[in-house]
This record gives sequence, structure tokens and C-alpha cells, in this order.
Amino acid sequence: DQPYLAYLGATRYLYTFPLFALQTALVRDVFLDNVKFPEKDQWQADLNEWKKREEAMVPFNILVWIDLELDYMRDILALLHTHDGNQSLSNFDFDKAQKILKEHFDNKLHDMLGYRDISYESIS
Repeated sequence: DQPYLAYLGATRYLYTFPLFALQTALVRDVFLDNVKFPEKDQWQADLNEWKKREEAMVPFNILVWIDLELDYMRDILALLHTHDGNQSLSNFDFDKAQKILKEHFDNKLHDMLGYRDISYESIS
């Protein structure tokens, strides 16, 4: 019931920094009235869909979590693009990040001792 109250914390997720940057940009744009909240019914329906998707996930399947978190970031980015001139993280290559994270965790699952020896290119 307080749409202009926000709490943000740098969480430890797979995409920690880009996710935090997107969330802060969204809060900024909401406070500046550049992004409008949906009606309460639509807001709740969207929230229910995300909860249903999360509850249906297989526990400890990191590859599914990578996809869920990336979809969440894409949702936020779509909201940020609803007004002109917003460039918040529009250059971040989500598909490349997803591919690299999946490779990393696949390598970790198959070679627990050697996965840190593998290099990956920068996403930025």
C-alpha cells in the first residue's frame, strides 16, 4: 500500500551487479514518475505468475535459476524502456551472460577441481 517506499540491497544472486543496477534504475524512474505502476489487479496477477513459476522450479537446479533471474531482469528492462531516453543497462548482453553462466556451472559440475582454471570473456 506504499508504492513509493523502496528497499534495495545488493543481494548475492547470479547477476548481482546488473540486477542491482536495473532495480535501482527502476526505483529511480518510479520515483520520477517515468514508469507507472500497473493497476493493483494487474500488479497482483503478475506477482502471482512469478510466484507460480518459482514454486514450479526444481530445487537446486542452477540452470533453471539462471533463466528465471534473466527473465526477471528482462522484465525490468522492458519497464525501463517505456519512456524515451532511458539507457539503463541497454548494452548489457543478456544472452551472452546466460551462455557464460551456464558454461561456468556446467564446468563446475563436471570438474570441481579444475573449473576455476577456465577463462571466460568479459560480458561488458
